[in-house]
Amino acid sequence: MNLLRLSAINNKRYKRYNRSFHISAILASILILFFIGITTSVKLVFANIFEDNYRAKEITVYSFKWDDEFVHQYKASVDHNVIALLARNESVEQISVKYRIMDEAFALSVPSVPFLVPATIYGVDVDYSTFSKTEVLAAQEEYGMTGEPVVCGRDFNPTDVRSALIDENFVYAMGIMDLNAVIGEKFGLFYDNEEAVIVEIIGVFDYRIGCFPEWDNRDYIPDPNFSELSGWVGPIIVSADVMDYFPDEVTNDVLSGQQRVIFDVKNLKDVEAVCHLIEGYTNNDMVSSLRGVKKAISVMKNISVFAFIISGVIAVFSLACVFNSIVSRMRSQRKFLKMMTVMGYTRGSVVRIYLFGHFITLLKIIITYALLIYLITFIVEYALKPHYASLSASIKNAFIIDFKIVLLYTLVFIIITSLVTALSAYVQTGKYLRGVR
Repeated sequence: MNLLRLSAINNKRYKRYNRSFHISAILASILILFFIGITTSVKLVFANIFEDNYRAKEITVYSFKWDDEFVHQYKASVDHNVIALLARNESVEQISVKYRIMDEAFALSVPSVPFLVPATIYGVDVDYSTFSKTEVLAAQEEYGMTGEPVVCGRDFNPTDVRSALIDENFVYAMGIMDLNAVIGEKFGLFYDNEEAVIVEIIGVFDYRIGCFPEWDNRDYIPDPNFSELSGWVGPIIVSADVMDYFPDEVTNDVLSGQQRVIFDVKNLKDVEAVCHLIEGYTNNDMVSSLRGVKKAISVMKNISVFAFIISGVIAVFSLACVFNSIVSRMRSQRKFLKMMTVMGYTRGSVVRIYLFGHFITLLKIIITYALLIYLITFIVEYALKPHYASLSASIKNAFIIDFKIVLLYTLVFIIITSLVTALSAYVQTGKYLRGVR
């Protein structure tokens, strides 16, 4: 009789034992794959948190304080010596100190052409970074900026005074198509119709990192199709010393002068320590997304530990059931084995008969557990996406199991169970062959 036909008859006759193996194998496979998949996913999320989540690694200290009733704000600039001291900390990657003058509209002439500047002029401390990492990376990820923020000329350096960077959109709005043409040009800032300071343009920055607010563009840009984005920066960024040329009643206002100090921390694990360090020097308002990050990380860790313990225990038990069902199936078929040996089937033929039947059963098992594990991981992905998305925007479908993991497990599962089946058939057949002799 054909070996495949004999294998099919054997499977049908001993269906109850095959069903036990079928259930045990599916359960074990789902749990093992779930354990491997969720462990891999959690590691992936954690790795991306430390590498990509620049927002979570940013600490902002505002240059004001609240009164005792938390009703009114008053000016409280962060001391320059404190900033310099914190900048030397090995956990701090960079610092950006932001300034602002906010009053009635200023007059601006670039060059010899009058323009009305919005009522807000921004500045930075040239001893530190012009743009924070969040500002640069957000422009790259959200708006498609590919190069450095300064597209023409140069960025600020510590020796710069009465200097400015200008938005590339602002250059085009003046009818100047060559960005290099404005480098070295000087313009005057006027306050109350009097010239306050002459400022030199040293560079042009990418419009995607900051440009005119949308409501201002109508006054400056004659072409309605002109590219525009709303941003915090405004048309110009001046060196912080420019602020000194304006009256104290302007720069000492809570809305003007030093506004905030942004700390970019190297590693997420150091954010809390840097927060405590800053609190030791100032009690100004401080903002960090650390709490939300820590809560999300806690949820992820708890899920990982829970999955490890539960899946590990049940997977070991299920694997034991799988191997036990294979051995039990062979023992239950003693009469069938004895009959085949009496009829002259060799040990190799018997092993092949059981392997054929085993492969038929495996095909059903693999299809079933593959469908179920993807269904389960889709549900897990839906449940956990709000948590990991708040940690790293670059990760997509983190908890949907990787096809390579399923494929590798399937190959290992086929090899191991086939070896156990072949070995059991070989050993049991040997007993009856010795009896026949």
